[in-house]
Amino acid sequence: MGLTEKDVTIVETGLLNFAPLIQGQVDATAATDTGLELGRQKGLGEVNVMEVKEYLNLPSDLYVMTEKTYQEKKEVINRFLEGYQNSTQWMIDNPEEAASLAVKYAIDGKDENINLKVINLRNVSSLSSNPKEEMLGELNLEILQKGADVYQRLGLINNKLDMSKVVVDDFILKK
Repeated sequence: MGLTEKDVTIVETGLLNFAPLIQGQVDATAATDTGLELGRQKGLGEVNVMEVKEYLNLPSDLYVMTEKTYQEKKEVINRFLEGYQNSTQWMIDNPEEAASLAVKYAIDGKDENINLKVINLRNVSSLSSNPKEEMLGELNLEILQKGADVYQRLGLINNKLDMSKVVVDDFILKK
């Protein structure tokens, strides 16, 4: 039959979610692929990894803002996203140099080899698996809608969402 809600206690583990797992304080944790890599570097050991993308493959790196911010700060948002897109593309094109720079500038980037592994994982997750979606930042509304529908069916959100009404592509740089 499997687990029920009564079988699970949710514990807030904070940003360093692998420490409680390594120390045996929790039985499971949710994390990013980069967090998993860092957890392994810190002694996580053998674990059973269930990748969400095998069950519900949705983009998760999204910028969300209020309607007020969207209406009042379009120029700032555009400059930020352009810089973010350019830096992401640079990191995709120059992973070794990015790993080296992280040693100097990143608070937790003292090991260049770990930096490179993390950067390569982020680079893979930044690119669409669909060759037609070549631009960084492009979103597939159909996939987002399927995700919103699943979230509602599971009771994670109450109202039915129409993603075509809440997702905008005003700021995606055009080719």
